[in-house]
This record gives sequence, C-alpha cells and structure tokens, in this order.
Amino acid sequence: MKLRILLLILAVLALGAGVLQAQSPVELRITWYDDGNEGAVLRSLLDQFEADNPDIRVIIDTVAYNVILEQLPIQVAAGEGPDMARITDFAAFKGYYLDLRPLVADPAYWEASFPAAVLNAMRSGED
Repeated sequence: MKLRILLLILAVLALGAGVLQAQSPVELRITWYDDGNEGAVLRSLLDQFEADNPDIRVIIDTVAYNVILEQLPIQVAAGEGPDMARITDFAAFKGYYLDLRPLVADPAYWEASFPAAVLNAMRSGED
C-alpha cells in the first residue's frame, strides 16, 4: 500500500511537470511523516524528478504522525494545507482532492490499480 501511495504521489508530480514547464519556477510542498526509510527513498526519487524538471522544486516537510492527524485537517479546511501530504485516513479529506482522471492518459489503469474503497473514499460522491 505504501508503494502505491508513493507511486501515486510521483504520478501527480509527473502530471504537473508537463503543465508547469511553460510557467515560472514552482515550489511544491509535501507534508510527510517517516516511519522508516520512506522519506529518504522519496527524497532520492524527487532529486531525480527535480533534475529532469529544473523549474520544479519539491520540499518535504517532515512532521510527527500526530501532526498529520491533528493539524493537517485544520490546515486543509482553512485553505492553508500543503500541495501534497502523506495521509492514512483518505476519507478525512473527502471533498478536497483534485480529480486527476481528465489529466491522465489511461484513467482505467488507475481505476484497476487501486482498491475501490480507497478511490471511493477520495471521491465527492458525485463520481
């Protein structure tokens, strides 16, 4: 599951790269908690991404897990959340997700690659 979330994050970053290349340099923030070496692995992947996309910089804000649980919902509701975050409670942020299906070449691939319960937890109910 962690690998799928990481792949989803990287896919979002890759999608944004094509759109953002024509614009001025961009700084993206991801709020992240570590419970192993995932942060180091993500940073390594982001270093490669940034080398391929020099106009995009991704900053990892590493916080304690309880910050994700307690503060992130408040930040998001106030419109002050990060661009991305590592979360475990997908349903807590229902209504705040960006529907990326119109931006991907094969939306059916994503539908088939993630459990329906996870995808449904991120949808507004109109999808």
